[in-house]
Order: sequence, then C-alpha cells, then structure tokens
Amino acid sequence: MIKQTYRRSIMQCKLDALLRRLPPQHEKYSQIESELGKRRSGDFGENSIDYYLSQLSGIQDYIVVKCARLLLNNHHFQMDTLLLFPSFFILLETKHLTGTLLFDPDYQQFIQIKKEDINHEISRQDPILQVKMQYNQFKRWLANRQSTRSTIYSPREISLLITNHHVPRDVNILKDYNIDPTEILTGVACPNCNKLAMEKHPREWSCPYCKHQSKNAHTQTLIDYYFLYGTPISIREVGKILHIK
Repeated sequence: MIKQTYRRSIMQCKLDALLRRLPPQHEKYSQIESELGKRRSGDFGENSIDYYLSQLSGIQDYIVVKCARLLLNNHHFQMDTLLLFPSFFILLETKHLTGTLLFDPDYQQFIQIKKEDINHEISRQDPILQVKMQYNQFKRWLANRQSTRSTIYSPREISLLITNHHVPRDVNILKDYNIDPTEILTGVACPNCNKLAMEKHPREWSCPYCKHQSKNAHTQTLIDYYFLYGTPISIREVGKILHIK
C-alpha cells in the first residue's frame, strides 16, 4: 500500500492559535472555542480510519489519498479519503459523532441526537448524498484529464496527478471572524501555565507567574503569528510580538 497524505487541519491550527491569542472575554471567544472543538472531533474521526485501512494491508495493492482538494469548473471539492485500486476507486466520508444517528433517505436528512440533550435534534448534511456528489465530481475531474491521452491512468499516476493539482484550503482567519489585529494578544506564552508574557533573559525565558524557565518558549509564538497572519515578519515585528527590544 502506498499512502499519500496531504498536510491538513490548517484551519484547526489557525483556530488554535487564534483562541490562544484572544482575550477570554472577547465576544467571539466562545464561538471560536466551539468551532475548534468541532474541528478537533472531525480530525479525530478522519485519522481513526487509518486503523481500519491498515487491516487491508497485504490483501490487495491500493493507494490511499487523503484530503485531496481539487478544482472543477471554477469550484473546489474535497474528498476525505480516496482508495485507488487497479480497476476501481472507493470514496470514504468520515464522521466522528456521538449519540443517536438517524438516516432519512426519503428526505435525504441526517439527524444527530446527543445523549446529554435527547430533546434537541441536530440536522446535518447527508453524508451519503455528500459522497455521491464527490463521486460525480471526481469522475468529471478525472475525465477532463483523461481526454488528453489515449491510455488509462494507473492508480499511481492518478495519485501523482491529484498531488500536482491539490489546492490546500487557506483562509485569513482574522478576516473570516472579523477580528481586528489589534485585539490579538502578544508576548510569549508560558508552556507550563499558558499565561502571558514570559520575560527574556540572556539565555532563557522565565515566567513571572509560575517561575518556569525555557530556552525555546518563543517558538510557539512565532508559529501562532504565522497561522494568524501568514506573512513574512520583520525583526522589528519579532521584537514587538515577543516583547523584546
């Protein structure tokens, strides 16, 4: 088995950085916290499929392509997991949901009822309908490229083709949630107590609250900056966000 895994969960990383750098009393804090929980749950569900796929090892050669995002007719579509076999392919849509799940094929509805609130029904997108749509989109996408050659692509060639055309989803997280950059907290967070801001000493960082010391505590702050802004940073800006001169 050959496994192609794209870098994913960039949105989760951005939400994590945003929540870490947003004052707890901010009006958007609870909304972002809730969305981050959903993203983590979704990523857990997608990663858990790897165990079951490993059970197929040795049965037949196949290629796994995960989280491919492709462009079709000026619109993007994404597939959670794509299994490429020599003569066919399988699309898997993974969900990680708790409680009671109800499928209504007549009305194409998917209902979730959580144990903690059995009187509240959550209507979700029908995963069966979602996979059927992705199936048709991928067939059309592949047909558009197949028309340029006379021979049929092999699974390995299809995986490479997808890799070359994969478009990672990226968003401006601050703009997406309408948050002013001036509301973002700066300073180095203590890796022990998570409080801001650690103080810089000649060879290490020191937390004024729990007295924890670290030589590389600033690394996470720079990573947060990348996920929140995604732009090159100057020496002056580094000093500003790390609270050093």
